[in-house]
Amino acid sequence: SHTSKTNRQKAALGKKQEDRVKKSLEQNGYVVNHVSTKTDGKHYDFEYKKKDEEQWRFLEVKNDSGGYFFLSKDEKNTALKTENVELYDVALVNDNGIYIINSFFNLRDSGFEHNEKFIAEPTEYKIHFELNTRDK
Repeated sequence: SHTSKTNRQKAALGKKQEDRVKKSLEQNGYVVNHVSTKTDGKHYDFEYKKKDEEQWRFLEVKNDSGGYFFLSKDEKNTALKTENVELYDVALVNDNGIYIINSFFNLRDSGFEHNEKFIAEPTEYKIHFELNTRDK
């Protein structure tokens, strides 16, 4: 189907971009743990730090789709956790390079949808319903 082909293409692009980011981080002296190859349960792609640092940071790799990217609900919730918000970074990847933005979701007292850094637009809703088959 078209959807599965599109998803396969997106997954292949995502893997390629993750590999590109990992290589760049390692070339710049970072220790990198590629967690998304082991589990999707962390809701970020890498844990990374400089060799002499104690604190690991979290990095989510996103394709720059011309000024926007998609963020899952689980990624959002992980990034906004109080213990993660200072450590959750985003790597925006496009043809011109890799741009790592530290603490991307540290919005202080601003709301998630509208703040000084970005505008978040809901794009999907999960609709819960009960089908009453007697009302045909």
